[in-house]
Amino acid sequence: MNIFKLNYKYIASIAICSIFISFLYNYISPKGINIFPQKSILESEIEKPGGNKKNKINIVTVEIAKKLFDENSAVFIDARDPWEFSEGHIFNAVNIPEFSFSPYMPIVKSLDKNAAYTIYCSSSDCELSRRLASRLKDSGFTNLVVFSDGWESWLNARYPIFRK
Repeated sequence: MNIFKLNYKYIASIAICSIFISFLYNYISPKGINIFPQKSILESEIEKPGGNKKNKINIVTVEIAKKLFDENSAVFIDARDPWEFSEGHIFNAVNIPEFSFSPYMPIVKSLDKNAAYTIYCSSSDCELSRRLASRLKDSGFTNLVVFSDGWESWLNARYPIFRK
Protein backbone atom coordinates (compact mmCIF):
# COMPACT_ATOMS: atom_id res chain seq x y z
CA MET A 1 0.00 0.00 0.00
CA ASN A 2 1.34 3.39 -1.01
CA ILE A 3 1.17 5.91 1.87
CA PHE A 4 1.52 8.77 -0.59
CA LYS A 5 -1.63 7.83 -2.48
CA LEU A 6 -4.09 10.72 -2.22
CA ASN A 7 -7.38 10.14 -0.51
CA TYR A 8 -9.64 12.60 -2.35
CA LYS A 9 -12.59 12.11 0.00
CA TYR A 10 -10.41 13.05 2.97
CA ILE A 11 -9.06 16.14 1.18
CA ALA A 12 -12.55 17.21 0.09
CA SER A 13 -13.94 16.82 3.62
CA ILE A 14 -11.10 18.96 5.05
CA ALA A 15 -11.72 21.64 2.39
CA ILE A 16 -15.49 21.67 3.06
CA CYS A 17 -14.96 21.88 6.82
CA SER A 18 -12.47 24.73 6.35
CA ILE A 19 -14.88 26.68 4.16
CA PHE A 20 -17.73 26.14 6.64
CA ILE A 21 -15.60 27.30 9.58
CA SER A 22 -14.46 30.37 7.59
CA PHE A 23 -18.03 31.38 6.77
CA LEU A 24 -19.11 30.77 10.37
CA TYR A 25 -16.27 32.91 11.74
CA ASN A 26 -17.00 35.68 9.21
CA TYR A 27 -20.69 35.63 10.20
CA ILE A 28 -19.94 35.81 13.94
CA SER A 29 -17.11 38.35 13.74
CA PRO A 30 -18.18 41.99 14.30
CA LYS A 31 -15.80 43.02 11.51
CA GLY A 32 -16.88 40.25 9.14
CA ILE A 33 -17.36 40.91 5.45
CA ASN A 34 -20.95 41.12 4.27
CA ILE A 35 -20.78 38.40 1.61
CA PHE A 36 -24.50 38.18 0.97
CA PRO A 37 -25.84 41.75 1.23
CA GLN A 38 -29.32 41.85 2.56
CA LYS A 39 -31.68 44.69 3.18
CA SER A 40 -31.06 46.17 6.59
CA ILE A 41 -33.91 45.99 9.06
CA LEU A 42 -33.58 49.73 9.46
CA GLU A 43 -33.63 50.64 5.76
CA SER A 44 -37.37 51.03 5.88
CA GLU A 45 -36.95 53.54 8.69
CA ILE A 46 -34.21 55.58 7.01
CA GLU A 47 -34.93 58.17 4.37
CA LYS A 48 -32.84 60.62 2.40
CA PRO A 49 -33.07 64.32 3.38
CA GLY A 50 -36.29 66.01 2.32
CA GLY A 51 -38.58 63.18 3.33
CA ASN A 52 -41.80 64.22 5.00
CA LYS A 53 -42.93 61.09 6.79
CA LYS A 54 -42.83 61.29 10.58
CA ASN A 55 -41.46 57.79 11.09
CA LYS A 56 -38.44 58.38 8.85
CA ILE A 57 -34.95 59.29 10.01
CA ASN A 58 -33.05 61.57 7.65
CA ILE A 59 -29.55 60.76 6.48
CA VAL A 60 -27.14 63.68 6.07
CA THR A 61 -23.83 64.11 4.28
CA VAL A 62 -20.62 65.40 5.81
CA GLU A 63 -21.37 68.88 4.41
CA ILE A 64 -24.81 69.01 6.05
CA ALA A 65 -23.38 67.61 9.31
CA LYS A 66 -20.74 70.36 9.27
CA LYS A 67 -23.44 72.97 8.71
CA LEU A 68 -25.40 71.62 11.71
CA PHE A 69 -22.16 71.70 13.71
CA ASP A 70 -21.31 75.28 12.69
CA GLU A 71 -24.83 76.50 13.47
CA ASN A 72 -24.71 74.66 16.80
CA SER A 73 -28.19 73.43 15.94
CA ALA A 74 -27.72 69.76 16.88
CA VAL A 75 -26.00 67.72 19.53
CA PHE A 76 -23.70 65.12 17.98
CA ILE A 77 -24.01 61.60 19.37
CA ASP A 78 -21.24 59.07 18.76
CA ALA A 79 -22.64 55.51 18.65
CA ARG A 80 -19.24 53.80 18.75
CA ASP A 81 -17.66 51.93 21.66
CA PRO A 82 -16.26 54.07 24.50
CA TRP A 83 -12.66 53.14 23.66
CA GLU A 84 -13.12 54.30 20.05
CA PHE A 85 -14.77 57.49 21.28
CA SER A 86 -11.88 58.14 23.69
CA GLU A 87 -9.36 57.83 20.84
CA GLY A 88 -11.06 60.68 18.99
CA HIS A 89 -14.49 62.09 18.19
CA ILE A 90 -16.31 65.09 16.74
CA PHE A 91 -15.71 68.08 18.99
CA ASN A 92 -18.31 68.30 21.82
CA ALA A 93 -19.98 65.01 20.81
CA VAL A 94 -21.45 62.77 23.50
CA ASN A 95 -20.97 59.03 23.55
CA ILE A 96 -23.97 56.70 23.68
CA PRO A 97 -22.67 53.28 22.64
CA GLU A 98 -25.31 51.46 20.63
CA PHE A 99 -24.36 48.05 22.03
CA SER A 100 -25.18 49.11 25.60
CA PHE A 101 -28.05 51.50 24.87
CA SER A 102 -30.88 51.68 27.34
CA PRO A 103 -33.50 54.43 27.58
CA TYR A 104 -32.71 54.43 31.31
CA MET A 105 -29.03 55.35 30.90
CA PRO A 106 -28.32 58.60 32.80
CA ILE A 107 -26.99 60.29 29.65
CA VAL A 108 -30.13 59.36 27.69
CA LYS A 109 -32.45 60.45 30.50
CA SER A 110 -30.66 63.82 30.65
CA LEU A 111 -31.32 64.59 26.97
CA ASP A 112 -34.26 66.68 25.76
CA LYS A 113 -36.38 64.40 23.55
CA ASN A 114 -37.39 67.34 21.34
CA ALA A 115 -33.88 68.73 20.73
CA ALA A 116 -31.99 68.05 17.49
CA TYR A 117 -29.45 65.21 17.41
CA THR A 118 -27.00 64.07 14.76
CA ILE A 119 -25.93 60.46 15.27
CA TYR A 120 -22.78 59.01 13.74
CA CYS A 121 -20.37 56.08 13.95
CA SER A 122 -17.17 55.15 12.07
CA SER A 123 -18.13 55.21 8.39
CA SER A 124 -20.87 54.51 5.86
CA ASP A 125 -20.27 50.78 6.41
CA CYS A 126 -21.14 51.12 10.09
CA GLU A 127 -24.74 50.37 11.10
CA LEU A 128 -24.41 51.53 14.72
CA SER A 129 -25.68 55.06 14.03
CA ARG A 130 -28.77 53.82 12.21
CA ARG A 131 -29.57 51.29 14.94
CA LEU A 132 -29.06 53.85 17.70
CA ALA A 133 -31.23 56.39 15.86
CA SER A 134 -33.99 53.82 15.57
CA ARG A 135 -33.73 52.96 19.27
CA LEU A 136 -33.77 56.65 20.27
CA LYS A 137 -36.80 57.24 18.05
CA ASP A 138 -38.55 54.30 19.74
CA SER A 139 -37.70 55.96 23.08
CA GLY A 140 -39.54 59.13 22.07
CA PHE A 141 -36.83 61.30 20.50
CA THR A 142 -38.35 63.33 17.69
CA ASN A 143 -35.60 65.25 15.87
CA LEU A 144 -32.90 62.81 14.74
CA VAL A 145 -30.62 62.64 11.71
CA VAL A 146 -27.96 60.09 10.86
CA PHE A 147 -24.60 61.32 9.63
CA SER A 148 -23.95 58.19 7.60
CA ASP A 149 -20.38 58.88 6.45
CA GLY A 150 -19.36 59.24 10.08
CA TRP A 151 -16.11 59.81 11.89
CA GLU A 152 -13.79 58.85 9.02
CA SER A 153 -15.22 61.41 6.60
CA TRP A 154 -15.29 64.09 9.33
CA LEU A 155 -11.64 63.36 10.10
CA ASN A 156 -10.67 63.35 6.39
CA ALA A 157 -12.41 66.71 5.92
CA ARG A 158 -10.27 68.09 8.78
CA TYR A 159 -13.29 69.36 10.69
CA PRO A 160 -13.08 70.08 14.45
CA ILE A 161 -12.28 67.02 16.53
CA PHE A 162 -11.26 66.09 20.04
CA ARG A 163 -8.32 63.74 20.36
CA LYS A 164 -6.20 62.77 23.35
